[in-house]
Amino acid sequence: MTRPKPLWKADHQKDRLSELTAQSDDSAKDHALRRDVRSLGALLGRVLVEQAGQELFDIVEELRRLMIRHRERAGHSPAAAAHGELMARAQAMISEMDLTRAYQVTKAFAIYFELANLAETNHRKRRRRAGQLDRHRAPLPGSLHGTLLRMKGTGISADAALAALRQVIVTPVFTAHPTEVARQTVLLKRRRIAEQLERLDRLPLTVGEARRCEQLIHAEIASLWQTDEVRQTKPTVNDEIRMGLRYFRLSLFETLPRIYAEVAESLRDAYGMVLDAAELPNLLSFGSWIGGDRDGNPLVKPECVKDALELARTAILREYSRQVEFLSDCLSSSSRQVAASAEILSRLAQYERSMPGASMAWGPENTVEHYRRFLSYVFHRLQRSREGPNAQDSYKDAAEFESDLVTLRTSLISNRGQRLAETFVDPLLRQIRHPPTCPGARGRSSGDRRKTDRSGEDYAGGGRCFPGKWRDNFFPDARADRDLPRSSATQADLSGTVHPAVHHQRRRIRRRCTQRGPSGEGLRRESGWFWRRFLPERSLPR
Repeated sequence: MTRPKPLWKADHQKDRLSELTAQSDDSAKDHALRRDVRSLGALLGRVLVEQAGQELFDIVEELRRLMIRHRERAGHSPAAAAHGELMARAQAMISEMDLTRAYQVTKAFAIYFELANLAETNHRKRRRRAGQLDRHRAPLPGSLHGTLLRMKGTGISADAALAALRQVIVTPVFTAHPTEVARQTVLLKRRRIAEQLERLDRLPLTVGEARRCEQLIHAEIASLWQTDEVRQTKPTVNDEIRMGLRYFRLSLFETLPRIYAEVAESLRDAYGMVLDAAELPNLLSFGSWIGGDRDGNPLVKPECVKDALELARTAILREYSRQVEFLSDCLSSSSRQVAASAEILSRLAQYERSMPGASMAWGPENTVEHYRRFLSYVFHRLQRSREGPNAQDSYKDAAEFESDLVTLRTSLISNRGQRLAETFVDPLLRQIRHPPTCPGARGRSSGDRRKTDRSGEDYAGGGRCFPGKWRDNFFPDARADRDLPRSSATQADLSGTVHPAVHHQRRRIRRRCTQRGPSGEGLRRESGWFWRRFLPERSLPR
């Protein structure tokens, strides 16, 4: 028996490439979207037949065709369509269903629209890439690059532009968002389907690759059908904290370095200004109410804030450990090929004396790869930091960890390793200097909505307010009793949420994000570039 061709056919690769690179005035630009929606619908149809039988599939198809025809008629005559026979037939079909069948039909259409949304999201990313291929196309006016070009065009100097950027602070505030009913399990399944849709855009695409992606999508849709859409029990505060932390791993850890990398690139392209990681303006200051919203959730106790900080600290340290392991893989420079700075050799010797029990990732006999040996001690200290600030060999605060990485970076740059430092070390330094906040951390920059108990203490683990530099919260000795200083600039109080509907809030966010210029004149700064460019739909499952 001949196997059917995959829905995403691997034929006509040149036509596929033309679709992916088509400009806005080319009708071929929407062919890929139509193919995705059609193929996803076909797979859903197969799942309905497999899981619930041909009868359910026929009912869903009949209702779908009736609604399509009704919509087409409504476009010509809205008044007649409101009382037309097509709507009456659909209503009659639905009224005859029992509860089980009605639930199945509703679930089928819900999954279909979820799949269509995933296809549209992937198409937006596809169109964004196509736009970036046109070098003569001006950057979007609301993007950071476009804003800097407009500033330069009005005569604003590079120093003035950088000074203005240093006064801008965008503060997304993450919440537990109790109205988000979709389970994390469902969101992750959608995310995996979205990843396969992206892979299908890679060319050349072989028949085997297309079939494999189709099989994975088919399996995920079948799993969606067999999965409960909503939770069976009410999530606890601890559940909300853990769900919020999941987005650290899914999007923030990877996204933050890219944000600042594009800031540096935009400044270089617009003004010819080259800045390293330490010189970039701090444009982001995250906040979170998860695990600390005493006035919004009576179940949140002071212990919840402590748990939120501890869980977040563990998540951050785990990510830093992973990044350090990656650095150790990459920085294999040998003393037989290139020298290392006296400072890092001195610190390495100090660590060898003070931490004799540390495990060397590349073996104790590897004595010529100084950076790898040094990073083995850094990794050891991070692991011990997870046990608490008083643990032997642990980092006492984030500044100590940053100091080790700066020492490493300085040695690389002074020994013909600037490319290594910029590519491998700088992204981690950006994460340390501009980290995501801990759930439970609340500051005045996010609205100053603090609730005090009878003794006047804030519900923040006994402290008055969480510090302005959120990285202090990643370590147990964070100075939680320090007031968060207000920025000299007007801060953008963004009540963002980390859930699939985040992109729908862009318009409201842009209205609220206003900042005054350094000389007092009203200068509106749109934050839309941040949401469009750096936390797009690809970072958050729909």
